[in-house]
Amino acid sequence: MLLTYNMQAQALFDEVISVLENNGCTNGYCHGGNAGGLDLSGSASEIYDNLVGISPQNETALAKNNLLVDPGYPERSFLYRKINQGLYHDSELTENEGNSMPPSGTEISNRDKEVIRQWIYYGAKETGNAMGADRFAAMEEYHTDGGIGVIEQPPVPAPEEGFQVHLGPVFLPAGDEVEYLKKYALQLDDDVEVNRIECFMNDFSHHFILYKFPNINSANNAQEGLRSIFTMGNEDFVSIWQDNQDYRLPEGTAYFWDNNEVLDLNYHIRNYSSTSVLAGDVYFNVYTQPAGTAVKEMISDLVINYNFVIPNDNTDYTITDNFNINGNINLWMLSSHTHQYGKDFDIYLGDDNTGLQLFEGFYNTAYTAYTGEYDYAHPPVRYFDNFLELPNNTSLTQETVFNNDGESPVSFGVTTNDEMMIAIVQYTVGDTHQEPTQLNELASSYCITDGPIELLANFESGVIGSGVIGNYFYPDQAGIGSHMLVVDCCDEATMTEIMIEVVPGLETPEIDLQENVLSTTIEGDFTYQWNLNGEAITGATSATYDAMESGDYSLTIGNSAGCSSTSITVMASINTALEQIKNLESIAIYPNPFEGKTTVEYSLKDNANVIIEVYDIKGQKIQTVLENTQDAGVYTIPIDLSNQASGVYFVQLNIDGQLLTQKIIAQ
Repeated sequence: MLLTYNMQAQALFDEVISVLENNGCTNGYCHGGNAGGLDLSGSASEIYDNLVGISPQNETALAKNNLLVDPGYPERSFLYRKINQGLYHDSELTENEGNSMPPSGTEISNRDKEVIRQWIYYGAKETGNAMGADRFAAMEEYHTDGGIGVIEQPPVPAPEEGFQVHLGPVFLPAGDEVEYLKKYALQLDDDVEVNRIECFMNDFSHHFILYKFPNINSANNAQEGLRSIFTMGNEDFVSIWQDNQDYRLPEGTAYFWDNNEVLDLNYHIRNYSSTSVLAGDVYFNVYTQPAGTAVKEMISDLVINYNFVIPNDNTDYTITDNFNINGNINLWMLSSHTHQYGKDFDIYLGDDNTGLQLFEGFYNTAYTAYTGEYDYAHPPVRYFDNFLELPNNTSLTQETVFNNDGESPVSFGVTTNDEMMIAIVQYTVGDTHQEPTQLNELASSYCITDGPIELLANFESGVIGSGVIGNYFYPDQAGIGSHMLVVDCCDEATMTEIMIEVVPGLETPEIDLQENVLSTTIEGDFTYQWNLNGEAITGATSATYDAMESGDYSLTIGNSAGCSSTSITVMASINTALEQIKNLESIAIYPNPFEGKTTVEYSLKDNANVIIEVYDIKGQKIQTVLENTQDAGVYTIPIDLSNQASGVYFVQLNIDGQLLTQKIIAQ
């Protein structure tokens, strides 16, 4: 391997020539001889002119729009595809494209293949080293000693459904960070509509953003290959991924792409390892449909606040920024983006945070659960699949909380040591093109202990208001009090406002047992229902119940607001007389009440299997005092509850399967 070059001073193309020389491809004709081979002889400049931008003679490769070297596109460069030999799946030869290079039949080393691939990726320049010495060394180390590898290729869409794009790998030394742009000409046969984009990123990815150039002239002005983020111009935002997401656009909507569309791929990755090099890459699957299928074009915006400074004093700072989106829009998606000091990110309807909240940063990525904290690396993504209709010039407010515990103040910047404050918005313009909302029948009040209440019958999201997650209202998230929910927001002519009262829940009732009578201390304007072994007892609807048989009893109470609560099941052994246990002659527990310890004394008429257990008032067994076979006679058995809290307990005697329960009171 060639590890002795000073890549800081040497042109990367010189290293490419060295690879070709070492593999027998610069002496006369390479791979194929005079019958249409590649002429890689001559000076470096001559070799360069014979490779870059030159059409291949192979008809199959030519039909694929390949060049011998297409700057920025190793997967479209016939030279690289000839030497790839399984290293990267996006660059394999297909039928009728001839044999692999080199002509000797010996496979080029992965390191040498990568030199040529990376040279092409960085723009296939004749002079200079756009890759940089550190990343060249990282590439060599990866193919010599290994490192953190590329991700596995995800399934590719069927040709009639769409296509897959692979960006990378890029090689980063330990601790390195980079954010690239990469122009990507789609080379489509026809105009298409995109109704779904699925992204798969390396775990160390910070974000992947998909842009497209506004016109072909703008695209032509951007250099080929990987380039600095600071070369960005007026590209149009399409979508952003901060983790692996499958964005499926609502029915009837799509991104509209022309046949000559050129994308701009923005990839930000950081090697968090302190010891290993990283080979970082990203895939995205694009699913298409014929132009003219969708009713509405999906439009995307990044709303960026550049103007803030966060002192490094470990204090919460709340930054607000107002923005308007021109036109009557139908809001489909909201998300956010900060770096490591972001602690919360909310979006409100109106000029400040007193309006209806449209986005809460304390939810999980799928926006299905409240987490109580903001995960800046995996922020929430909220969808409104029946859209929120916002009239022209509706004001929105993004509000972000930052807490800088770092070594210096931070402001807006592109590295992970800087900060960002960005709202992500996707929407259509005009009417929503969808069927009317079907609202489920809702009560005017709910108990805070109630489970989630489904709001819409025909959509999975769209209602806004506190306690709303997706298509459900969560009373415990909303909290006690009155809450306004808005359906079909926010055109006053069509929207519906719903007021829901959340009332306190009921405490769990406790059950007392006195000589077969079950009772509860909760009294008032309640409904009562006693249950035996999980089944409601007919007619047992008062605060007390005279039990007629042994079993597991519970009590359900309710109030006029619709709240209910059920006691923890308690075991009750009901005895109308001592004679129900035929082998028991007498029983006494003393002292009772007691402090710490008491004694149960009983007399057996005949030998028996005896089990003595102690239960708490919730019916949970806390102690087995005795489990033995005993002869006829009198027994005195100590019970030690000194490690238990004061309160009511029950002693249960099981004598040959017959049960007797006695209440005891620990003081």
